[in-house]
Amino acid sequence: MGPRNRKLGPGPASEAACTIGGVVANNFTGMACVTEFDACNIAESLTFVLPFSTVINTADAEADQQFQAQEPEPVDTHIRLQRRVRG
Repeated sequence: MGPRNRKLGPGPASEAACTIGGVVANNFTGMACVTEFDACNIAESLTFVLPFSTVINTADAEADQQFQAQEPEPVDTHIRLQRRVRG
């Protein structure tokens, strides 16, 4: 547990060098984790800031629409990649 009594996964081998952003981006919480402790299942929501100052809070019911309106290019790229992988 950290100083705020919170834990992000069971502790990756690279815990001294990893970042929360990297853990969330890769849905990685360590080799010892099981799927119930992966990043997607332990994070309730998050707020992220993109390079051009777009701020998205995923707890907001309108987050998807805000993201699409403010950052259409990365959203469209993600949707294309998602369709390609699923296809």
